Amino acid sequence: MTSSEDTPQYEVLMSPLLSDRLTNMDKKLDKIHDEYININSKFDRIIELLNVNSARWDDNKVEYMSLLKSNNELSEQNMKVLSENRCIYTEKLDKIHENNTDIMNNIQNPTSEARRDNRYWRTSGSNTVMKPPASGIVDILWPWATSEELLVEPDSPVQ
Repeated sequence: MTSSEDTPQYEVLMSPLLSDRLTNMDKKLDKIHDEYININSKFDRIIELLNVNSARWDDNKVEYMSLLKSNNELSEQNMKVLSENRCIYTEKLDKIHENNTDIMNNIQNPTSEARRDNRYWRTSGSNTVMKPPASGIVDILWPWATSEELLVEPDSPVQ
């Protein structure tokens, strides 16, 4: 016996509708297989990109942390400078406040020394009016006049 005689061969008889249906199923199965391969290749590409980006993100994280540390150091230095400046400004403001209280006390207290000693503080309106000299305009233009009448001072106004 030959090899063809050893294995029995079967022929399947089927209708054309069944044959078309099996052909369509084979096509769909091939299409599903191709889509599966396509999806797997996309997932592989995504994983590869994530790995590449992960390394870059790690580098960015290290750089970000170093920037935060330098920012913290600068902030501490700024706080030190600002606290030193604050001490200086508070001293000056305290001095200004003390001077201000003296000024406010002078304004609020009408019998303060500054008002008593200032001779112009309580002058009446008649003392502050300017009057021309009694001798006339010659006295203003030529103050070294020798006439006796020009040297006489005018009477002071009534107080």
